[in-house]
Amino acid sequence: MISLNLSVEMTEYLEFIISIFSISNIIFKFEVVGYTPYIQIFGMVMGFIYCISPVQFLIEKIYNFEETDEKMPYSEALNRFSTDYNYENPIKQSY
Repeated sequence: MISLNLSVEMTEYLEFIISIFSISNIIFKFEVVGYTPYIQIFGMVMGFIYCISPVQFLIEKIYNFEETDEKMPYSEALNRFSTDYNYENPIKQSY
């Protein structure tokens, strides 16, 4: 089923990018220079705290969202789309 929760789940996975980037940056800096600056360690700790914090819960408490969760199978929703990828793909368009 396609619903509003799909976009929420997809954006929640983006939180891991901050931690992954900061850890890989620390490893790279240590391998190249031989030491790790304190600011990068601080960035890694802040990224980890952000990653484990309940951000979506806080946003829902601060802002009032209406429950408009529509559940519809993809086969039914397909007819309601105004365009699709095959139509908009510039490679498949002839000029």
